Amino acid sequence: MATSYKIDKDLEVVYSTASGVATDEEFLAHQRQLSRDPDFQPYFRQLLDGREITSLEVTPEGIRALIAGNPWGSGARRALVAADETAFGMARMFELGRPNPQDEFRVFRSMEKARAWLGLLPETP
Repeated sequence: MATSYKIDKDLEVVYSTASGVATDEEFLAHQRQLSRDPDFQPYFRQLLDGREITSLEVTPEGIRALIAGNPWGSGARRALVAADETAFGMARMFELGRPNPQDEFRVFRSMEKARAWLGLLPETP
């Protein structure tokens, strides 16, 4: 899987992308890299575009590790856009498994709805 991110400090948003075969280790490495980035702030919003994920090799243990290592603070809104049914289901497991009710993470099937929920303007072509 390929993951990348871009931090927009002015808008206080992390734009992440994931494509290909998604694995526990790739997601955990992405999380570690982001948390060490000096431009990252735990109150930033995140838009994770997972529409190009082709298959998942993510385990319940990996989901729990992602939840435990969450670098975002309470109230930081994060949205994941997933087109694939399996990716959507695993993301919902992550969403429902969070121990902190203040941790705002939602899964969407549409980029437009995710951007609106995050308070971002619609994408321009």
